[in-house]
Amino acid sequence: TTALDYYQQVADESVLGRVPTLRALGVLRKTLNTCLCLGRIEQADQLIAKSHALLQRDASLSPSEKVCERALFMVRQAVLLSQRGQYQPALDVAKHAFAILALTDLHTEVANLQLTMGGCYQRLGRIDKAEEFYLDSLSTFRRVGD
Repeated sequence: TTALDYYQQVADESVLGRVPTLRALGVLRKTLNTCLCLGRIEQADQLIAKSHALLQRDASLSPSEKVCERALFMVRQAVLLSQRGQYQPALDVAKHAFAILALTDLHTEVANLQLTMGGCYQRLGRIDKAEEFYLDSLSTFRRVGD
């Protein structure tokens, strides 16, 4: 929890307001990742809401940057929904994020998304589809060396 404590201090509004938006969003993503790993679902919800609010009020990012940043948070939202057992809603969010991120160089994010989608399909009993996404994820991870 040391990482979470650190990220929570840095993710405080008074700190985030003093750094560039992209850096603030990066801190929110790292904090959110830590919350998801620890199963802190309520905190994860709050961080997703905080990211949406930041993207909504920010004027420094281009429309395409905002779309990409939203997609990065959608990856985490899909994980959160999956952790809650809401597999179809998680897939719906993941598919939307995938459509955006597949066109970027964010291959590790895409691989994580494919892994999440595979897990959702597995839980929904669609084993062939799950295997397809697991293999795609493995291939993407190997390609980027992660």
